[in-house]
Amino acid sequence: SQSQSSSQSQSLSSQVHKRTSSRSTRASSNVMGFGFSFFSSKTTIDQQREDARALEEQNAVSVSEHVPDSYLDSIFVESEYLSNDAVVHFVNALCAVSREELDSPQPRIFCLQKIVETSFFN
Repeated sequence: SQSQSSSQSQSLSSQVHKRTSSRSTRASSNVMGFGFSFFSSKTTIDQQREDARALEEQNAVSVSEHVPDSYLDSIFVESEYLSNDAVVHFVNALCAVSREELDSPQPRIFCLQKIVETSFFN
């Protein structure tokens, strides 16, 4: 009876050990999988930001080539004819773009200057 109980205990212990080691293997592979997926998504996010900046640069070049400076200036000068709500939205958008300009690898101050001009005209 004791040997049978001891045998059952060893068998139960063996089964628990197998389950535990199996869980630990799955957990470590999940952690490694999560780590890989985390770094992969971080790289993807960095790539998306880089792509967005490159697109913004291309757009800026295209606008400067095709839109006369006088048209760009009139947007800010004519902002005095916008409604109060429209001016608030316009300035908020200028602030957002200005923040992006300042955060870029080669900071620019174009929108900061335009915020000052818009404030003057309004």
